[in-house]
Amino acid sequence: MKKVFYLSLTLFIVTLLASCKETAPVFSPGESDPRITGTWQLIERRFSKDSTYSFQTINTITRSPADTTVKVIGGSGTTVKWDTVVTNGVTTYTRRDTLYVRRDTSYYTTRRYPTSQPQTLTFDASGQLSASGPEMTYYNPIKYYRIDKTFPDSLSIDFFIYTNRANVPFRQGLAFRKDTLVLQPQCEQRCYSKFIRVR
Repeated sequence: MKKVFYLSLTLFIVTLLASCKETAPVFSPGESDPRITGTWQLIERRFSKDSTYSFQTINTITRSPADTTVKVIGGSGTTVKWDTVVTNGVTTYTRRDTLYVRRDTSYYTTRRYPTSQPQTLTFDASGQLSASGPEMTYYNPIKYYRIDKTFPDSLSIDFFIYTNRANVPFRQGLAFRKDTLVLQPQCEQRCYSKFIRVR
């Protein structure tokens, strides 16, 4: 009897947990702009390339004369000898400490993409976005978009990411030049992604 009760209780709890599956709410950004609807292939991108290098600095560390021990660095067993300096009858013990400092040397680079390996974004007429290609992974979590025409002198596009049970927008600049689409993310310097219309 107990086995049947525990089995029934376990099945009931599993059923409850399975039915608690959260689904994304229905979201519609509205009708799309016909200028952007279709498939666009990445041809050129200007972006920040992360780079760092390390350089060595040397500091002089002094200690009080009462401390006459030899220091051991880490667990390597390397000993550091103190230098003795006598100035006006006062003995000072010093050693040189070497420190490596990392410096950010990021720079901007421009990369062109061949048409043989297409990197594409597809803007649906209903406001949905899909990406394909290894360079388009930035756009994979984005499912919806909307053209923002708030400012008459410039267009922007709002991309929506579903996170924490909400569709959170973020904005990028947008420009159309003949049959070229230019997305302009926010960067310290000028950066962009250029696309040509495929379909």
